[in-house]
Amino acid sequence: MKSTKQIADILGVSKMTVYRFIKSNNITETSQDGRTLLYDDTSVNLIIKGLSDKTDVTDVTPNDTSDFKEDYVIKLEEMNVFLKKEIEDKNNQIESLQTILNQQQQLLLYEQQKNTKLLEENIENKRWWQWWK
Repeated sequence: MKSTKQIADILGVSKMTVYRFIKSNNITETSQDGRTLLYDDTSVNLIIKGLSDKTDVTDVTPNDTSDFKEDYVIKLEEMNVFLKKEIEDKNNQIESLQTILNQQQQLLLYEQQKNTKLLEENIENKRWWQWWK
């Protein structure tokens, strides 16, 4: 199992060249590791053979550049939406934790006041000779 970057490193080409070849030949990934697409040995051999047969795989035609720009813009928009959602989720988590912290502080203050009151009542109820024990 190899990633697009590993295949590109083997061939000495860019990841984008490998990606374009995969996309144009409808090669599907075998599995995924996080966001990294992984290809089995059969797919890897097909990609290597296909790109090795081309005379100069690093040349980019103007059409390829516009496709790249469109893909890049789409990926940036997807990433932007993803990051906004992540930030919103983190802000909600922070808000929730802040509420819990405030409740905990209020409970602690209440317990301290209660303990102080009990201590004062205990001191007032003792006789002077009981202090010497």
